Parts: sequence; structure tokens; C-alpha cells
Amino acid sequence: MIFVGVDLGKDGGVVSLDPDGRILDKAKIPLITSTKAKSEYDIPGLCELVKSLSPAVFIVEKAQPMPMKMGGTQANFQRGLSFGLWQGILAALGASYEAVAPQRWQKVMLAGINAADTKQAALIAVKRLWPKEDWRKSERAKKADEGLVDAALIGEWGRRSRKV
Repeated sequence: MIFVGVDLGKDGGVVSLDPDGRILDKAKIPLITSTKAKSEYDIPGLCELVKSLSPAVFIVEKAQPMPMKMGGTQANFQRGLSFGLWQGILAALGASYEAVAPQRWQKVMLAGINAADTKQAALIAVKRLWPKEDWRKSERAKKADEGLVDAALIGEWGRRSRKV
């Protein structure tokens, strides 16, 4: 069985793992970009990505509202839109999926890591689990991509939670 972790949002990521926890593939969320307007979700591209990874169990991070002081309104709308798109596409294509709250997967995957915040803890966790993996979104990038990092940990949480 293949496990696919999905970190929501336009800067999110998708990471697939084999039954032994080896990374098979990493991808950024497909977007239609423009120099004159905000990026938009490439919905046909999302559908093709899901089809290319199926059959698999998709573990999607559950969207939840954030307080205004943390970027509330617009960010909440985008997270909700992304979560709805993923659920709709997965259901329409007959893909198996589960939604998991960030606190639930983070409690397991970031346990015992002393870090300044969850983003730093997540990067420490993936570097421990997959020390040879490159977490940048491209060779030109200078730092690890948070969407890919979180997607890998979400997928690994799903794999571990289904282990017999």
C-alpha cells in the first residue's frame, strides 16, 4: 500500500511513501501562476496528480480556522478552499483518504524534539527519518520547503497509524 501525505495550501506539498516508509515521490501543489495575479489551484493538475499516485491512501491535513492575529480571514479561506478541493477530488476519483488535524500528527511525529517552533521541529524530524533526502523544492532553493516537509510527516503518520 502506498501512503500519500498532503500538506494543504498553495505552498503545500504531496509526498508518497512505500509500505516501509521510503519516499517514492515529492511534488508541490499544482498551481496556475501569473506575474500579474495571484496563483490559482490547477484543478485538472490536482486530479492528474491524484490519479498518478493511486491506488493509495491519502492522508490530508485537516483545515482549521486561525485567529486574526495569525493571519485569520484570507488564510482561513484559502486553507478551507484547499481542503474542500482535496476532499472533492479524492471522493470523485474514488480514492481512499483520511483527514488528520495538525495537532494529532504533530504529537506523534514531533515527539521528543526540542525546537523553537513546529516548523523547526518538523525539519529536524524529517532529517532524522530521511537523512539523505533533499527537502528543497528545486535545486535553486536555499532552504527546505515546509510544504514537502509537512507532507512527508503527515504521510509517515498515516503509514504508522495503519501498521499492523
